[in-house]
Amino acid sequence: MRGKRERAGRDDELSSLLERLPVLPSAPGHLAVVNCFLASADDQQLVLIVGHLRFTLPRQSVVKVESIETDPDRATAPAVRVTVALPLTILDLCESMPEDIVRRSDRPFAIATRPTPPDYSHPQGYREMEAAFLDARGIR
Repeated sequence: MRGKRERAGRDDELSSLLERLPVLPSAPGHLAVVNCFLASADDQQLVLIVGHLRFTLPRQSVVKVESIETDPDRATAPAVRVTVALPLTILDLCESMPEDIVRRSDRPFAIATRPTPPDYSHPQGYREMEAAFLDARGIR
């Protein structure tokens, strides 16, 4: 019984958060793009996971769905880039399933879904300045 009460309390919090969200005016041609995981889809709706939230959107709000390449060993749900028409109707919004089901990595979602791996290298000049800084302070 306690779990149902806790869940109901979270649903009330979510409802109050949704009531405070701004409503964007309807304007033909305005679109939004979301990188997310696709939990499920059918003729009527799409269920998307963004971070710790699960959104259910009506199919008619979705303009385009593109696959995003991710490491297949790290994600169990397909990563997608979804283009939606504004204003957006959200049929359901709740906490998503445990993150380890969707992502098997400690890498942030933004890094895990990049089309190309990030370049973490530094120019040689940076490395030389870093070495001089460390040597001057006796850190190395």
